[in-house]
Amino acid sequence: MNTSTDSEVVVSAKERSPSRIWLFIVGVLLVGTYASMFIPALAGKPINPMSGYGSMLWTGLFLYLFWKRQFRKGWVGALIGIVVGILVFVLAAFVRGLVTHA
Repeated sequence: MNTSTDSEVVVSAKERSPSRIWLFIVGVLLVGTYASMFIPALAGKPINPMSGYGSMLWTGLFLYLFWKRQFRKGWVGALIGIVVGILVFVLAAFVRGLVTHA
């Protein structure tokens, strides 16, 4: 027999959303990953290919947590984040090409 009320269901749904601290932690890691791509790119040096995987991972995780916090499906946010991470990596390589050949 289920004796839960509607207010308990709403509270349990809010408990399942990730806290802001996780968004902050992953956001800091994301900034570090982007810096590790764009600082060498702006200096005209080659980009570490492993930072592309880091970009996909941290951007995907950040958007996963953000979308879960908005009570949406997290996997959609993760897929969007992976695509954004790939685009950022390609953008960093494009910036390096512009700096090198300019």
